[in-house]
Amino acid sequence: MPRQIVYNMPLRRKLRLVVLGTTLLTLGLVMLVYVSYEWMAVNQQLREDLQARAQIIASNTEAALIFNDFVAAQETLSALSSTPDVVRACVYRQVNGQVHTLFAEYQPNTGAPHCENTLALALAKLRQGRMHAVQQVASDGTTAGHIYIEADLRKLWQRLRVVAWGSALVTLLVALLALVLSRVVENAIAKPIMLLHELMQSVAETGDYSKRAAPGGQDEIGALISGFNSMLGQVDQRDRELLGAQAALEAEIKERDRANTELSLAMQRLQDTQEQLVQSEKMASLGGLVAGVAHEINTPIGVAFTAASTLQTRSQELKAAYSSGNIKRSMLDKYVNQADEIGEMISKNLSRAAELIQSFKQVAVDQTSSERREFHLHEYIQETLLSLRPRLKKLPYEIDVECPDDIVLDGYPGALSQVLTNLVMNSVIHAFEGRDHGRVEICVHTHDEMVQLRYTDDGVGMSAEDRKRIFDPFFTTRRGQGGSGLGMHIVFNLVTRTLGGSIRMPACDTGVTFDIRFPRKAPTP
Repeated sequence: MPRQIVYNMPLRRKLRLVVLGTTLLTLGLVMLVYVSYEWMAVNQQLREDLQARAQIIASNTEAALIFNDFVAAQETLSALSSTPDVVRACVYRQVNGQVHTLFAEYQPNTGAPHCENTLALALAKLRQGRMHAVQQVASDGTTAGHIYIEADLRKLWQRLRVVAWGSALVTLLVALLALVLSRVVENAIAKPIMLLHELMQSVAETGDYSKRAAPGGQDEIGALISGFNSMLGQVDQRDRELLGAQAALEAEIKERDRANTELSLAMQRLQDTQEQLVQSEKMASLGGLVAGVAHEINTPIGVAFTAASTLQTRSQELKAAYSSGNIKRSMLDKYVNQADEIGEMISKNLSRAAELIQSFKQVAVDQTSSERREFHLHEYIQETLLSLRPRLKKLPYEIDVECPDDIVLDGYPGALSQVLTNLVMNSVIHAFEGRDHGRVEICVHTHDEMVQLRYTDDGVGMSAEDRKRIFDPFFTTRRGQGGSGLGMHIVFNLVTRTLGGSIRMPACDTGVTFDIRFPRKAPTP
């Protein structure tokens, strides 16, 4: 946490903290060493002075101890009254090698403690904050007694107090000097940086990169200011370039929006045109179907009409003979036989015409509507090919169908009819053009609920590039010769969307092959 506080300090405070902190810390260490030295020096001096006094008193009390002169010993101790730091002094007399009793003592005031009875007891009760000295009193090598002097540390504390006040005064003066120096350092270092910081905030708030900082000196801060001004210049230049690029981009976006609008309109017109072409393709297919129907039923209707005309002529001849009375049995028998043959001929041809009309009608209805119903696949393929027979019967082409009779579909027969019609007519128009032979095979089988129909012809085939684009709209190899390019695109949409299946065109050595796969039950749109 303290480190975080220091990191978040303003630069001025950091510099002030560094200068003052370094100065005070250094001065504190110096003062600590100085005070410690003074303590040890004064303590040693006081101890030496006290020991010297003890020696002097010991030499002066030697005679008093030898002659047991209490008064002389007391007078000698009273000389310590000139030394205010002495708390007490004690003279112990040794008798028979042992210190028994206190011989004399000195007390500067009544409040001082009395001397203990023995030196050992005095040494055992040394008091904290006091200094003592013990000196032996000897005569001719024989110990006569001991001197015990105890002093307080008044001089030591006075000396330390003087040192402390002096240190405090020096510290205050040095701190003031350090504060003045820190202000100088702040003005030299922090002020340019703070001005640079204010400029940075102003640029960030206003976005005006044209502002510049006042030039600095030749030091690192001056280099920083120069680099910052250079960076502002570069940013300003790039900002101007960016604004220009943005304006150009906006103009380009507007142009693209306009182009997209025009493209959308063109796509809408293209889709409308495509739908019209698809409808035209359907109507053209229906028109071809109608033309084929008219041509196909013309023969049975013509035969029936000729037979009816012949029967009418024979009836008029029989009626004239009957009116004239010249009728004969042989004439009547001949008429009956001819009437029977002509009636049978009329009946067969009219039945054939009715069958053709019914088949063509169902195929035409399926191709022009999107009605869903159940139908037999084999039967419907035959009906579709029957509707194409007027266009194929004069051509030397063969169509073989291999399809089981029991395949029943639930779907859209018109879509399947249009798929087969487009495939067959593509073979006639493109694959067999200019040839006197051709063969188409339609092979159908089922797998589970899927129907697989393979359409194959042995025509001229297609290139690999054309096979890739066979299902693209408006792609045709007969451009300018009446081809719309929508036939196979319609086939693809009918198979994938209406029948819910798939169609692909694998590569083959001769002709073309289409693999169509769709479910028995078409999906609901």
